[in-house]
Amino acid sequence: KISLWRMTINGDNCKTCGWCKKACPVDHEIYKSPDSPDCIRCLECTECKFDAASHGIALRGRKKVKPKSESSG
Repeated sequence: KISLWRMTINGDNCKTCGWCKKACPVDHEIYKSPDSPDCIRCLECTECKFDAASHGIALRGRKKVKPKSESSG
């Protein structure tokens, strides 16, 4: 239930189209609660064509999130 791996949603990019929920194996609506314990961190949602979902490590209460372009490189 405690994870240093964080999921974030870029609200400017997210269209709430539901694609991420369809891609998610546990049917989680990440745009509603990105760091929910229901999220299994499979990263399927990071394939969003709007580049709305990101992931990274939380350090000392701050999130260090890798943009998709850096993490897929």
